[in-house]
Amino acid sequence: MKKAFFIVFYFTPLILSAQNSIKELSASITTGVYGDSLKVVAIAKWMIKNLEYDIKNIDNPSDEPRAIPSVLRRKKAVCEGYMNLFEALCKESNIQAVSITGYTYKSKMSRDPEVNHGWNAVKINGQWYLMDVTWADNGDDYEAIDEQYLWADPLIFIKKHFPKNHIWQLLENPISLDCFVWDKNCPDWSYMKKSNTSSIDNALMLEAKNREKERIKQKEEMRKYKAEQKNNALYNTAWQYKSKADRLYNQYKAKRATETTAVLISLLKEAIKTYEISNKYFGEIYEKTGILHTKPINNNGDGLRELKEYLENLENKQ
Repeated sequence: MKKAFFIVFYFTPLILSAQNSIKELSASITTGVYGDSLKVVAIAKWMIKNLEYDIKNIDNPSDEPRAIPSVLRRKKAVCEGYMNLFEALCKESNIQAVSITGYTYKSKMSRDPEVNHGWNAVKINGQWYLMDVTWADNGDDYEAIDEQYLWADPLIFIKKHFPKNHIWQLLENPISLDCFVWDKNCPDWSYMKKSNTSSIDNALMLEAKNREKERIKQKEEMRKYKAEQKNNALYNTAWQYKSKADRLYNQYKAKRATETTAVLISLLKEAIKTYEISNKYFGEIYEKTGILHTKPINNNGDGLRELKEYLENLENKQ
């Protein structure tokens, strides 16, 4: 898709600031511009006119040269800042756009395949096109736009841009990273073809489905984890009450030869109540998980029977 850039765009004088919403900014840029393709060009030209590449922060890992509010406030950005702003402005103009990260020819020259660049793709009239606004910016000369990086031909673009997600090569048979970085196992370029839109959209739909499956899986794992934590808390609570009841039982046995009947009855009642609370928590665990902790429940039952017998005998003596 060959685009001519002889059209003159008149930009509304909007002052850049973090307070300007992306919606307002996009509307300001595209007012009076008709057609999605011309709106994309208007957005790219506006960015090239108003932003400069932040060479001093190229290795800064913070969000400052990348986050949209910071980019608008400082009027500077690294490639990811250009990428993020371009996508946001396009989307506010109801133009489908995505951000792409990957490797550039610098990786090829240094033989160091690390992610070091970001660019975009836009969908216009049912077709996907590659856009690198950062590289289209030729510096101080606003009119000197490097057009090869707007509406880029995928067969040419792939020579210097290798996306992490092979879909965004926009090639029918994507090349490998070995081919891009080390020129190994490369295809016959004369037979390379652009991929059709339907295959890209189908791949994107599949990715979206996989992301949704992963989201559901993670949600279920979190639910199980929380349930497990809750069950663990119930289990710990049940054992805490059992341990307390055992201590009260032992106190009763240690004091029954020396303490008054009233004190012993008080100890027995508290121990009985505590065993019953322990069994209540073990019962909740069984209801929620189907796991029956037989041994502690049986021990509690034995303790309860003995204590109730002792209590009955003491009360009868009064």
